[in-house]
Amino acid sequence: MVEQDILRKVFFFNKLDDEEIVKFRAIVKETSYPKEHQVISEEHSGETFYIIKGGTMHITKNIDGRPRLLARLGVGDFFGEISLFDQGLRTATAVTLQPCTLLEISKDRFDQLIQQYPTIGVKILYAMMQEMAKRLRKADDMMKNLALWIMSTKEWERLP
Repeated sequence: MVEQDILRKVFFFNKLDDEEIVKFRAIVKETSYPKEHQVISEEHSGETFYIIKGGTMHITKNIDGRPRLLARLGVGDFFGEISLFDQGLRTATAVTLQPCTLLEISKDRFDQLIQQYPTIGVKILYAMMQEMAKRLRKADDMMKNLALWIMSTKEWERLP
């Protein structure tokens, strides 16, 4: 039941009971990647959500032509969840720092699960919306702080 423990660490799934976790696990594909493998690439399409079962990864974003570290992720962490909701391009790059085992959930399989088991879908989607709201609030705070900094340094006078 190690995987169930890992899935429960991901707050999206911690409200699921044991039977629901088993149903969810049925749509998950497990894949291993070597060290320094680029799993997803910023500005490329993708339709898969990932949970780290083993290993460590870096999440980077290209800023001024250079990759900038956004996060270091380990067992129980996740990335790529936005791809479950839209067909947009990836917003960051994920690279393994050591050999990694990932649990992968495709958008198609996720959609099928939600249609087949609406109660599971409601629990997961509600938790995801809570996280997205938290991230949006954080981004709003960052934008406010950036605007205040620009105004305080008179950088705004140089803007077109």
